Amino acid sequence: MGLVNSVGSRAMRPPNPPSYGLEADGDGWRFTSPPLDYGCAAWSPQNNYANGCPIGFPGARKARSSHLAHTVTKRRSAETGRDIALLRVYSTEPSAARPTLLYSKGNSFDMGMLRYHCVQLAQLLDVDVVYYDYGGYGASSGAPSAAGTVADAKVAADYVEELGVPWSRVILYGFSLGNGPTCALAGDVLRGRGLRGVILRSGFVSGVAAGTDLVQRYAASYVPAGALPSWMDVWPNEKRCADFDAPTLVVHGSRDELLSMWHAERLLAALPEGRRAAPFFEDMGHFDVERHPAYVPRLRTFIHGETAKAPAA
Repeated sequence: MGLVNSVGSRAMRPPNPPSYGLEADGDGWRFTSPPLDYGCAAWSPQNNYANGCPIGFPGARKARSSHLAHTVTKRRSAETGRDIALLRVYSTEPSAARPTLLYSKGNSFDMGMLRYHCVQLAQLLDVDVVYYDYGGYGASSGAPSAAGTVADAKVAADYVEELGVPWSRVILYGFSLGNGPTCALAGDVLRGRGLRGVILRSGFVSGVAAGTDLVQRYAASYVPAGALPSWMDVWPNEKRCADFDAPTLVVHGSRDELLSMWHAERLLAALPEGRRAAPFFEDMGHFDVERHPAYVPRLRTFIHGETAKAPAA
């Protein structure tokens, strides 16, 4: 597993330099202008902008929702000692039914690039969003580590619990690399806690499988599920899916240029039958899923309909 973690860690590519900076502001933190001037100091959900990140929904480039606010904070991982930067975008209008999306991001982005995307998610899906940067990304300390992403996800989960949000209102959302820590939370850390739901967007069977996709996309048709060495992987997503106890939506593009469709098909098959939502498999690539006109309606149906449970206590 040490070798697999080492290979996975070398494949992690945080923006360099980071696209944002943070400085202490009373009991919290605020954005500062980094070496690349993105105008971070003035950022808020009401003063938003597109900032070079290709992940975004079509429509207005600037957020205009006066009811959205944000908090930036840091929390230390007791497991790794790393300081993890977190962003919360939330509604100031009280709503007992408003779900929280715990977002685990893809490889090549950090909070400065994805702030705008978090605001769009909050606006379009009527959710609050908690986002975190892995160690070595943005203002999170340490070096990038594949195994460390799972510890970082636990910090984010602890922060959600600290906010007092019941797990019956929390939906985990993993994008690309973020499927690793998302599956660890859903299949292990939060199993049995009454989690509301899980969204696996552009996921992968395991880190090993993702790294050798070119070979395995041809072998997968005759190699039995589980025969590939995901047991030695820090992200054994297929194995963990079998332990999910929350409704799960699998999202994947048929022309994904990084991860073949068989990843999604095997993740879907690994889920317990009663936890499989109708998947969203469409003519999309790896980075343009949000631009599909049916994606937002599908997410809203899943979040507010298929995962709805009895009101939290």
